[in-house]
Amino acid sequence: MAATPAETAIRRVREESNRRIAAHDADGAVALMQEGVLVIPSGGGPLAGRAAVRAVLAASFADPGFRTYERLPDRIEVAPDGATAAESGRWRGLWKADSGHPTLKGGYTARWRLDGGRWTILSEIFEPDPA
Repeated sequence: MAATPAETAIRRVREESNRRIAAHDADGAVALMQEGVLVIPSGGGPLAGRAAVRAVLAASFADPGFRTYERLPDRIEVAPDGATAAESGRWRGLWKADSGHPTLKGGYTARWRLDGGRWTILSEIFEPDPA
């Protein structure tokens, strides 16, 4: 079955989010989120709002061994009203081989909202794979 225009648009925004994180662009990454975004990382408590997410990204980017976080969507379901969507897939955190930091990975879910003709991230929950 062919992707709907909304699914295609969400995948493009997800790709842009991944690119901005790989470029260590915290401001650009959070610009793709709702102001009141809620993020629950795999290893910590909830982050409420863009400023909190930006601070955590900036701290990761300050680590010279850090490379990127990426989300790889498996499924996107747009609500019947066309104004919200759910995404699920796999995520991973990558560091340079000589950093001594293991690759982190797991599953994630995200909620999206169509706001002014633009899809933005409303929330993300990251689950770690079992050790």
